[in-house]
Amino acid sequence: MINNQASVRLAELDLTQAHNDLTQAVLLAPTAGILVNVAVNVGERVVQDSTSPSFVLADVSSYLLKVEIDEIDIGDLGL
Repeated sequence: MINNQASVRLAELDLTQAHNDLTQAVLLAPTAGILVNVAVNVGERVVQDSTSPSFVLADVSSYLLKVEIDEIDIGDLGL
């Protein structure tokens, strides 16, 4: 009986520790950007050695656009 109670208490402590670890977990992006794809759902376990990315981040620090604009429309351009 005492052994079972000790096992339950240890399991409760493990659960408390896991909960504390989870609440302190932080996921940081390596660079600034826009999240364009999320391949995981809430509650899923994410592992580092996965064969496909869990998230895809687009770098939006710069763009190069080539456009043709009629001279009459130049005054209407803006950023």
